[in-house]
Amino acid sequence: MGICIYYQGVLRNMDRLFDLTMAVREKCREWGWPHYFVNERIVGTMDILVDHGDKEKGTWKWEWESRPVDDRWRGIVVNPPDCETLY
Repeated sequence: MGICIYYQGVLRNMDRLFDLTMAVREKCREWGWPHYFVNERIVGTMDILVDHGDKEKGTWKWEWESRPVDDRWRGIVVNPPDCETLY
């Protein structure tokens, strides 16, 4: 039997991202957990399923559309033993 813990958080001030990642890194080192830093720019396109139906009539018309992506992922990824990865 396993235990699932669901969590969510928001960093209200992006200027504190460095402090947060350093605090997480310190705990990972203390507990011996594998971890690595992420700082990647993602540029390209993605396919997304969009509803073009009429909501008032209750009809749905789903179509795939390509949309541009220009994003940056920064932070830390932690691999606790016997657990799912923490992003």
